[in-house]
Amino acid sequence: MKKTLVTFCLVLGSCLSVLGQSPSNYIKYDYDAAGNRISRRCLSVTLRSATAPMDSSEVEGALNELKVTIYPNPTRGVIVAGLSTFSPNTSITYILFTADGRKLQQLNAESDRTPIDLSNYTPGVYLLKVVADKKNLEFKIIKQ
Repeated sequence: MKKTLVTFCLVLGSCLSVLGQSPSNYIKYDYDAAGNRISRRCLSVTLRSATAPMDSSEVEGALNELKVTIYPNPTRGVIVAGLSTFSPNTSITYILFTADGRKLQQLNAESDRTPIDLSNYTPGVYLLKVVADKKNLEFKIIKQ
């Protein structure tokens, strides 16, 4: 009984410590083909401004020195994929998937801001994969 109570307290304490963390920070891990973890990235969701509407949040991530920003998220139609630095020599591809993994569209970045239209899709959760130099970054997009 004592062992069960101690185990329960440890589990409860760990759950409370997770709940106390900021819900706007996420950790993304990348793995190689053998299943070994090769990188760790911290992703965050922040509001653009204190007076902005609720649907104008940004999601950020980084691929090497390239910072990728997706906004607004959640969206009602068009999202914009912004790049911190853009070079025509760099091949950057945006691939949109449904939550069950079906590929919906694929776009190549032609400038530092690429609009991606979701207005014809049903509300729900989508996955946006950003591919640059054989590395990828994934974002969860919410369509309202």
